Amino acid sequence: MYFLWSLTIFCVYIVDSKVKTNEAFVTNNSFTWMQAKSSCKLIGQDSNVKTASDVIQTVWIDAKATYSPWIEYLGCFQVNRQKKAFSYVTAGKQVHECLQICSDYQYIGIQQTRCICPLSNSIVEINDQRCESKTCVQDNDGLCVDDNEEVMYAVYKKVSIESEVGIGNCLTMVENSAGTDFYWANRCDLRLYQVCEHEKNKTGIQTAEIIHDIWTLSHTHCSSGKLGLYSVTNLQKLQLISNTYYWLGDIRRPTYTFYSDITSSRDHCVAAIIDRSGNLERYVEDCNKSLPALCNHPDVTVPTGGLEVERDHITLIVVLISVVVFAGLVLVLLCMS
Repeated sequence: MYFLWSLTIFCVYIVDSKVKTNEAFVTNNSFTWMQAKSSCKLIGQDSNVKTASDVIQTVWIDAKATYSPWIEYLGCFQVNRQKKAFSYVTAGKQVHECLQICSDYQYIGIQQTRCICPLSNSIVEINDQRCESKTCVQDNDGLCVDDNEEVMYAVYKKVSIESEVGIGNCLTMVENSAGTDFYWANRCDLRLYQVCEHEKNKTGIQTAEIIHDIWTLSHTHCSSGKLGLYSVTNLQKLQLISNTYYWLGDIRRPTYTFYSDITSSRDHCVAAIIDRSGNLERYVEDCNKSLPALCNHPDVTVPTGGLEVERDHITLIVVLISVVVFAGLVLVLLCMS
């Protein structure tokens, strides 16, 4: 009798431990984001997870993304003193946080650790070698100025781009085979040619077709030190190499909303790359792309289409019930003998 009771307690412990584990599960099958959201309880805000595999994987997570307004990099300026003092920003999030801090302003100014919201009449372009924009610390997709006492900042101006330009943080310009110019958002780490401002403080545009480079470094290949802006190129007809993408000086940032409403169709979907240490790097992805889902337990509800399902802990519960029933039968037989 004691043996049977101990066996039951042991089985309950095994099942309970299996169910309560904090291990994340990657589905064997691929889904659209909507299917993944309906199929299991997706992992959302976690930055690090433990999975059974140490393979680098791309998965859906429980988050949607909304893009900030586009901002155009104007260059390094001295920002004169004004009522609103600077605010501190986090390394790797300088542009994102400054956009939020200056949400009610048309301009933003960024140093490596500070953000300011300048007015149009408070920025002055200066000829100072210290006034140089460089890649933001821990953010390879943005330009910042090193912290300084002389209030020099990398200054951006918000701009409205009405057309649908796809998914991406940096803006490109391309001319199709019919000779029509259009704009498209891309990953900022692509190596492309540049559309450049012709000279400092001039609206003329030239193209640089010598060096392919990423967005942050492409400014250095322009004689003016600045890429051309959408607000200028939108008014001109450029002679570009057909079907070739060129960088413009416009960027934006996504804001992630975790555990989001499945019916929110105006936002983009969020995927993550899991490295071998379980760290998640989030990025915006096409909602209709097929990817595995990152779930916080192995149960997966099959969406329409008859996909295979894992139900590990249900199997364990069935085993437990079988053991208990078997123990009961043995007990009854012992009492009858």
